[in-house]
Amino acid sequence: MLSDLDGEDGMAAALEIRRALYSLVELRSCARQERSPRPATWMLAIANALEGLTRAEAARLAGMERQALRDAVICYNQEGLAGLRDRSKPGRPSTLSEGKQALLRAKILQRPGLQDGCREWTLPALCRWIEALCQAPASRQPVPDRERAGSVATEDPTTAPAS
Repeated sequence: MLSDLDGEDGMAAALEIRRALYSLVELRSCARQERSPRPATWMLAIANALEGLTRAEAARLAGMERQALRDAVICYNQEGLAGLRDRSKPGRPSTLSEGKQALLRAKILQRPGLQDGCREWTLPALCRWIEALCQAPASRQPVPDRERAGSVATEDPTTAPAS
């Protein structure tokens, strides 16, 4: 890795970008296909710099500071495009084991029975079922992203009344 200072005059040297990883065309193509805007922006800024623009101009055209481009170049040189993507962030560990999560998924996809005490799955009904399964109180906070957890409703869309 290059030093940040270039010897006698104390001027900062631009980090060299590894050209062997991707060509300009490949970088721009990957940026267009990238779903997340931050890595796509970094890819475009690196492509601009590889094209011969100054680092300041390449960063400005991508809408970022020169330091952000420098950080992206370091990540790109070390890990390629994977280094530009966000890593998953650690969170609170799941209360349910993988086996119990699979049971919960299967339970949600089934219609509730008489033993469940409801006609449709609701959050309180699912919490009661989890409490019985785990013999511990379940959190009743709603899931922020219903698409991630899957729909809880069990109505058959073909028999639902037309609106």
